[in-house]
Amino acid sequence: MSTPVSHPDVNRMVGRLHVGESFLAVVRYVMSRMQGGRKGVLRDARFRRRYIIAAAIHAHMENRVLYRQVMARSQAEFQPRYFFDRDTKATTVVVAATPA
Repeated sequence: MSTPVSHPDVNRMVGRLHVGESFLAVVRYVMSRMQGGRKGVLRDARFRRRYIIAAAIHAHMENRVLYRQVMARSQAEFQPRYFFDRDTKATTVVVAATPA
C-alpha cells in the first residue's frame, strides 16, 4: 500500500522557507533541524533518510504549486510524486508523462 509521503515536522520546517529556495537548500535545512542534526540523520536507517528527504521535497513542491496558483491564478492541481510503501519501507518516485 503506497501513500504520499508526509511528515508533520518536515512540513512545518519547509513552511518557513521561501518558495524560491532550491530543493538542495530545503533538504539541507531540514536535515540540519532534525534531531541530532545532519550527522544524526545520516546515522538513521536508509529508508528513514530517504523518507525525510522525499517529504521535504514533496512539501516544497506543494508550496510552489500553491504559490503559482495564488500569483498566476492558475487552477493546476498538485500531483504527488513521492510515495512510501510501509510494507517494504521503500520510497518510490512516480514520473508524470510529459504531453507530446
